[in-house]
Amino acid sequence: MTQQKLKIGDEVCIKIHQRFGNKFRYEFDTIERFTKTQIVLKSGIKLINEESKDYIGNLCFSQYRDRYTKWYIATKEHHLEHEKEQNRQKISNWFDSKKFTDEEKLNVYNLLKGND
Repeated sequence: MTQQKLKIGDEVCIKIHQRFGNKFRYEFDTIERFTKTQIVLKSGIKLINEESKDYIGNLCFSQYRDRYTKWYIATKEHHLEHEKEQNRQKISNWFDSKKFTDEEKLNVYNLLKGND
C-alpha cells in the first residue's frame, strides 16, 4: 500500500502536453477501488499501487502497462493551473477567430501603447 494512504474517492490527475506549442490540459479522475497491486479509476484506467517519482522528483503513480505515464494526487494548485490554462486557451481561440477592423486595431494599439 502507499505511504499517502489513498482512499476510495480521492482524486488524481494527469497533465497532458500537446504535441506542438505550449498548450496542455489536465484530466482528473476519481479512485473507484483498489486491488492488491492496482488502483482502479472510475474511467477504468489502472494505476500501479506503488508510489514512484517523476523525473523532477515529485510523488506520482505510474499507469499500468505504461510506466512513463504519471498520475498525481490532485491538489488545489492543479485545479487552479487547469482553470488558468482553460482561460488562456479560450482567450487565444477568441483572438484567433476575431477579425479586427482598422478602427479596432487602432483602439487596441492605443490601449496597449500607453503613454510612451
